[in-house]
Amino acid sequence: MSNVNECPECRSTSHVSMDNTIVCTGCGLILGDDIKYVSTYALRPHYRYPTKQPYVRIIRFKKFLDKLKCSEIFENMEKILTLFGVLEMGFSTFNKRKYFWTRQMVSKFLSEFIGLSVELRGLRDKQRTKEQMIQMKNVLTNTAKQFQVKLNDYFKTPP
Repeated sequence: MSNVNECPECRSTSHVSMDNTIVCTGCGLILGDDIKYVSTYALRPHYRYPTKQPYVRIIRFKKFLDKLKCSEIFENMEKILTLFGVLEMGFSTFNKRKYFWTRQMVSKFLSEFIGLSVELRGLRDKQRTKEQMIQMKNVLTNTAKQFQVKLNDYFKTPP
């Protein structure tokens, strides 16, 4: 801390350090600088320690839903993203697929699962669409059972 004895305005000797400045507690006058240097590992040089951007599937899915510009989806965004998180959590445990489903298929499934009246496209092959919808429903219900998520809270109108 800088060597500050008393405030020139109010003659108070009481002062605090706030945001790298010394402030008089009597009148609020800024008395000087109190710069603190802290070493950290948070800001590593990019050329020595390259880092990859973390892959967060739920953020990418939300951006996809935002691009659809559908008011009914916007109104139920929290429900959709919560169910997406449950689906993603149970994907590796309750599924034999190698890859996660496409954004179009997941959005179609979740909108139908919640009971939204939104027409979203799925796959060209109707049989594969049906199979993947069944897979997602199984994964979602099994994961919800395991983590005690009440799926009835997510329906627009109870089934």
